[in-house]
Amino acid sequence: MPPKIKVQASDIVEAALALVREQGAEALSARAVAARLSCSTQPVFSNFPNMDALKEAVVSAVYARFQEAVQAELSRKAMPSYKAYGMAYIEFAKEEPHWFRFLFASARSSQESDVNHWSQMLLMTPVNGERAEQFHAAMWIFVHGLADLVLSGRLELTREEISALITDQYTHWYYTEKEDAT
Repeated sequence: MPPKIKVQASDIVEAALALVREQGAEALSARAVAARLSCSTQPVFSNFPNMDALKEAVVSAVYARFQEAVQAELSRKAMPSYKAYGMAYIEFAKEEPHWFRFLFASARSSQESDVNHWSQMLLMTPVNGERAEQFHAAMWIFVHGLADLVLSGRLELTREEISALITDQYTHWYYTEKEDAT
């Protein structure tokens, strides 16, 4: 009978999540995860064929945490859903800087979370038809840029200031799109 597996894949992902949350993606290695679990690297590679597979599992887990933050903001119903998603995006950058960088500001082998993120936002876009992607691209560039500036410490903004900036940009693009459509 083979020995019972003591370290499960979920334990490894949780350890990797904590590592990335505390120290950033650069700290993610089989040895660092194993050290966190007080084991050898053998369980890591018994559960994941390689580090890329573990990184993909961590990307999925971080994206799930990001979606929880988005859903929490949406459920508040304090603002239209499109704006709420943008606010949650920036708040996630402020509250979870290493996870945000890992998810949205680093090169990864899979871009599934980016596609899901883009698709979900695009569905909330108030502009229909062919211009929806252009409208959303402009807004996403603005929101991501704002998140990056806040994350890097180059801008210190309150939630109210962020909300006002998003509203101003949204209003500008929305009315520009409406005028272009006529």
